[in-house]
Amino acid sequence: MIKNLLKTVFVFMSSFVIGQTPVYQFNFDNSVANVGNTITLSNLGDPVSYVTDRFGNANAAINFAANNVLWSNSMTNLPAGNATLSVSFWVKYNMVANNDVFGYGTNSSYGAIGFQENVTNSTTTTSGIAIRQPSGTVSLSSNHFTLVNTWYHYVVTTAPGSGGSATKVYRNGNLILNTTAPFRNIQLDTFTIGNYIFSANSNFNGAVDDFRVYNVELNTTQINQIYNASNPNVSAPAISSVTTSNITASTATIGYGINANGANATTVIRYGTSSSNLNLTFNCPSTTSTAVFSEILTGLTPSTTYFYKIESSNTAGTTITPTTYTFTTTAATSTIGNGLVAYYGFENFNSHNGLHNLTPSASTPILDGIGGKVGLGARFESANSQQLVNSSSLNTALDGTEFTICYWVNSQANSSSMTFPTHFEMFGSGFVRQQQNTGYASLTKGYAINATTFNTGNTTVTNINGTWKHIALVHKSGTTNNKQIELYVDGVLQGGFPPISNVPVLYKFNTDFYIGGGGSAVKYFKGYIDEFYIYNRALNGTEINAVKDNTNAALFSEQFSAALKFSMYPNPTNDWVTIETDEDIKQVEVFSLQGQLVFNTTTSSFSLANLNSGIYIVKLEGVNGEIGIQKLIKN
Repeated sequence: MIKNLLKTVFVFMSSFVIGQTPVYQFNFDNSVANVGNTITLSNLGDPVSYVTDRFGNANAAINFAANNVLWSNSMTNLPAGNATLSVSFWVKYNMVANNDVFGYGTNSSYGAIGFQENVTNSTTTTSGIAIRQPSGTVSLSSNHFTLVNTWYHYVVTTAPGSGGSATKVYRNGNLILNTTAPFRNIQLDTFTIGNYIFSANSNFNGAVDDFRVYNVELNTTQINQIYNASNPNVSAPAISSVTTSNITASTATIGYGINANGANATTVIRYGTSSSNLNLTFNCPSTTSTAVFSEILTGLTPSTTYFYKIESSNTAGTTITPTTYTFTTTAATSTIGNGLVAYYGFENFNSHNGLHNLTPSASTPILDGIGGKVGLGARFESANSQQLVNSSSLNTALDGTEFTICYWVNSQANSSSMTFPTHFEMFGSGFVRQQQNTGYASLTKGYAINATTFNTGNTTVTNINGTWKHIALVHKSGTTNNKQIELYVDGVLQGGFPPISNVPVLYKFNTDFYIGGGGSAVKYFKGYIDEFYIYNRALNGTEINAVKDNTNAALFSEQFSAALKFSMYPNPTNDWVTIETDEDIKQVEVFSLQGQLVFNTTTSSFSLANLNSGIYIVKLEGVNGEIGIQKLIKN
């Protein structure tokens, strides 16, 4: 029953996949009638017997002894004359001998065609193939070996050609004979399996299954489809180890492993902006083996979440990853620069645009090349009352309606008994700080709505001390929807504080913006701060992650033995950049925030006119191996 069902499915699939239908097909499932039951073969010699087929199904292939022949002389649809034809069959030989599998026609001059194989049951002695025909044979001498008790798939094709009949033989999908035989004139007389048209010197001892005759010449692709679809060793492809990496504003790399399971597997990535509508496709390389691929999706939209699945098909079936994977493209570089008021990379204490420079209010924090997240970073020691302040210009640039503060912090738990070690405090009002009474393991965000009222809230952060954490505070004010103050840690919005229905404008007690403190002894911070961004707008979660990820490129994970100091102007620039340093320059490299090298030179003055607007990393290397890194804004 199972075999019959499989055969029925396969008959349909074959006609659909290869676009050809056999004129006669015998499955030999405990029957000598053809598919469609229009022809029943007669038996000559020993009684018909059935054996297990190549799938292990009982009574699903027909067995022949040396004096056993199936035949018919009423198969009027067989290709005749010098017509094009293809004969496909599975065969398993029982003994070493010259085995004639089939033949049809008459013994008149070139009036028949048949197939014979000299089986050697050896991997050192080659077997021979002969295309039988009256008045001679077309033989094959090649390094192919045939074993007994092993199933093989054969296809014999013939078509009119220049000077004769173009004749080919395929075994297990591979072409093993390609020759020209004399023109045939096949007569519709006798069709035989297990013998060559009742020839006295012809015999066959073995099993046959899925015997088909076509009135077309099947090509290599069609033959492989038949072989793979009916090969018991072929199953649908297996997909494994799906990964997503190298995500930018417009690209993402999808990696996966695949096992084609013995057949040609074609693979496609289906993706889209909805899990229920994967309407975009990316065609991947095909393979017949086990392989690992890494494919780059391009043309993606910035700040967008994409969903995808991987689908692979061979002739045995289709496999689709059960999991729908997701990734979110980063914000465009121009978006990251949109609304950027000040950026401090802490290669020095200046803002990227020179408009909002910082001044140490007591002793000066150390610019530490080892402690920095990217290049140098500011190291604060609370015992030394170290903090940085901008006393007026940021107050003018930020009106308190909407703003975002993003930065990396690596805090130290022992903050010299400071009660509220503060990462930053703006205008005596908005702040993010840690608390002594929790072992400095929680963050407190707060802002003043008037001269006497502060709104505050705490967030416990795992491993806040001794590791780098990315912090972002977002203030949304005014009368628009989603008015709130939000805290992100490592790009994840922290819960516990429901949106506030009417967030007012930030109340300003003074005009000072502090980093690493807040203007009083209880607020001095101990630890490292780096990559500090100040925006005059509310960034969304995708943009915050873009800022976080783009400052953590693999390029800058190296530790430098010495930091090369240099100045670079103008910054921002529209075109030319000049570098000044006391060291001799070996090379200058300019990288995108994704870590891609976009420009390099050995001169101290160069043009970046061909680069798009955005933020770039300039890496300067001296002749003695010192490295210096700074950010550059290209307008």
